[in-house]
Amino acid sequence: MAEPVVIIGGGISGLSVAYRLQEHSIPFQLYEAGSSFGGNIQTYQKGDSLFDLGPDAFLKTKPAAAALCREVGLGDQLISPPARGRRVYVGKNRQLIPFPQGLSLGVPVRPRALFSTPLLSWRGKLRACLEPLVPRRSGGEESIAQFFRRRLGVEMATVLTTPLLSGVYAGDAETLSVDACFPQFVEMEQKHGSLLSALSGGKKGLRLLRHLLTARPKAQESPFLSLRRGLGQLVDELVHRLPSEKLHLSTKVKGIKREGDSFLIDVDGTSLRAQQVVLALPPWSAARLLSDSFPEAALALSGIRGRPTATVHFSFPREKLPRDLDGSGFIVPPGEGNILAATFVSSKWDGRALQDEALIRCFVGGARVDISSKTDQEIVEIAESELQHWLGRGGAPSWTHVFRYEKGTPQPELGHLAKLDIVEKSLAECPGLHLLGSGYRSVGIPDCIAQAERVAAMILDTESNASQ
Repeated sequence: MAEPVVIIGGGISGLSVAYRLQEHSIPFQLYEAGSSFGGNIQTYQKGDSLFDLGPDAFLKTKPAAAALCREVGLGDQLISPPARGRRVYVGKNRQLIPFPQGLSLGVPVRPRALFSTPLLSWRGKLRACLEPLVPRRSGGEESIAQFFRRRLGVEMATVLTTPLLSGVYAGDAETLSVDACFPQFVEMEQKHGSLLSALSGGKKGLRLLRHLLTARPKAQESPFLSLRRGLGQLVDELVHRLPSEKLHLSTKVKGIKREGDSFLIDVDGTSLRAQQVVLALPPWSAARLLSDSFPEAALALSGIRGRPTATVHFSFPREKLPRDLDGSGFIVPPGEGNILAATFVSSKWDGRALQDEALIRCFVGGARVDISSKTDQEIVEIAESELQHWLGRGGAPSWTHVFRYEKGTPQPELGHLAKLDIVEKSLAECPGLHLLGSGYRSVGIPDCIAQAERVAAMILDTESNASQ
């Protein structure tokens, strides 16, 4: 390969591609417009407290992230929430009520667990358990809310399932596409005819009915992993393993043009040529770079929006809190409050605060409250008011910290997959241009890493074929 691979974007996706290329001695240069690597993965130290500003965990069931942690020597740093930090609450009618056990992403794996929860009426519980009788979808794309109302009933969907799932994106369940966000559920319905059947190992008929009536919830286990010193540890380790002369911070790429069989990249006014370009960027940033040479793809990408969000961290003296923080936090369904959720950081993860301090994080914005024109102080006031609403009025916090995600998480709304088809068809005419990250077909850190590894493998294949 005559020119190095150009990687644009220094989040977990771009760093993971760089790490794989470095592993196979493929030359590259990585450019990040911001002042630090990691994108939304940032771990922050304030006094004796340690916390993640963005995501604080990843799913165990998707192996790519844990595998990469182990590969770079962080295997002994992987942690799960302790037993006291595994319970999740749901805010309803000014009370925090335990989220029922026996649910997987808000879908009943062991429906008997629903029988005792006060979160649903008996009508709502019965309707959820009748899910196996609901016909398969015969029409087109559905929103998350439409899909789960149809399958589980209005009450189950509204109170438990859609707040949990749409909260991943800080989005609106009425506009987020279930086909784009959670295709596994669509596949379950089409393959098994029922989510409950699929999640019970394919049981049907009388065997499924017996399972619904008798299966007891197992001891609650957390589906999440993190790192002892926060997810920033993974970012730091990847950066440490990459040559510093190949990593460029505060360096803005201004445009990409196709020229012959290669690409011409404008990096802060300097032209670089490359045969392989990796765009590890959110859709709106990729659209800006592609607008000149790939207008059709750029137009489709510009239609994918984000919703501004913020995380507000509070440190409270434990003795001044009106209740014990005996779980990982709580979610707030639409109509119940002005925040999306809160995390009891010091209960969810060991070693994140002093013993006499309680560290709490609130999620503000997204589809719930437009924070784009609000000051940091106004955001703090919203979050603090909500904590008093749900936890009771206690003492003043020792300190607060606000982290704003100005564009927010990309929203895979209805029509998202059609937009991606347009983008991929347009870029397929130009081999060597790769688009990846959380705004496309990836959800969360493990998916971004897995996608990055697939892109790196494609580049390695191209290099191997070129050398033969």
